[in-house]
Amino acid sequence: MGNIEAKAVIGTNSWGGKAYGKALRRSYVDIYWLHLPTDIEQHLSEIIGLYKEGKIRNIGVSNFTLEECRLAKRILDKAGIPLYGVQNHYSLISREWEKNGLLDWCRENGIAFWAWAVLEEGMLTDPRVKTKFSLMKFFMDRQKRKMYELYRVMIAVAKRHHITVPQVAEAYCVNKGVVPICGCRKPKQVRELAEAVNVKLTSGEIRRLEEAADQSGAKVLGHDLFRFAVLKKRS
Repeated sequence: MGNIEAKAVIGTNSWGGKAYGKALRRSYVDIYWLHLPTDIEQHLSEIIGLYKEGKIRNIGVSNFTLEECRLAKRILDKAGIPLYGVQNHYSLISREWEKNGLLDWCRENGIAFWAWAVLEEGMLTDPRVKTKFSLMKFFMDRQKRKMYELYRVMIAVAKRHHITVPQVAEAYCVNKGVVPICGCRKPKQVRELAEAVNVKLTSGEIRRLEEAADQSGAKVLGHDLFRFAVLKKRS
């Protein structure tokens, strides 16, 4: 069985308790993520209690800045508990957390960095494959027109490694030391993700991918998408 994860729900004092555990048919979760840095001390204190009760195996934080991650680590260190992971937005065309030092900090401290939206809602899939119309697709198509050179490089890398274009985006993350999170709805997608994590890109391929991504100027929803939902610290 794969790892079971859970999210902390801001504004509540419970993880779902018995009902959650009954639904999973187990008494603990492997990874418990604190989403959004609101009342970090209070919520981590509650999570630490669940960890000590054996209901949580690992503790992670999500959508935290570098300073917020450092604070979370200090709180957990005092309790003798390691910060397992950080889960933030990251992809080939959204690398702010790498540029501002968060990825390096995670590596230096042995903390796993998990990335959500690694395919950018379809922007980093094969442009030659037609998809149904939607408002999101309309927005993405405007950005995709800026990404011709990036797609050309991705297609060339995919051909060289005998993989698909989405697998290039996934493999890129893995080669940067990042754990890619993908919403797999079909067994084929699970198999392709499993294949992608074993693809070894060359330093030249990574450099060309990043150069093409930076030159595209494509805009995505952003690494700080959920900052508007972060409540101000209570006085």
